[in-house]
Amino acid sequence: MEKPTGSPSDESVPDEEDEGWQEKKEDLIQVEEEADLIQAERFLDDAVHRDTDRDRESQRKKKDEEDVEVLAELMLAMAVGKTQSEEEQPPGQSQTELRTRAMQSEQVYQDAADRLSEIRMSMLQII
Repeated sequence: MEKPTGSPSDESVPDEEDEGWQEKKEDLIQVEEEADLIQAERFLDDAVHRDTDRDRESQRKKKDEEDVEVLAELMLAMAVGKTQSEEEQPPGQSQTELRTRAMQSEQVYQDAADRLSEIRMSMLQII
């Protein structure tokens, strides 16, 4: 079908429609370009964060390994020190030391219980 070409104003309408379509097309192209730029930016951000996370994880693993080595050395030193001190002590002395520590701990506990009882009594008197 052919378009009727009657008046000059009819001829300008298709041009305006073409211009509007061109503007919309340019807007769509700009939107697509912006979307591509945003996607590229996100990709770069993800890569940076991935690298940062990988570096942190690597540093944490190194620190953990160093801590394990230090702990192993301490345990070895304690084991060596323990065997040396066991050899130097008479057989009954270690049990005597344990009993003394237990008695001291019991005394500290009893003192704390007495203090708590005193505090409760003073609180009851206040109320």
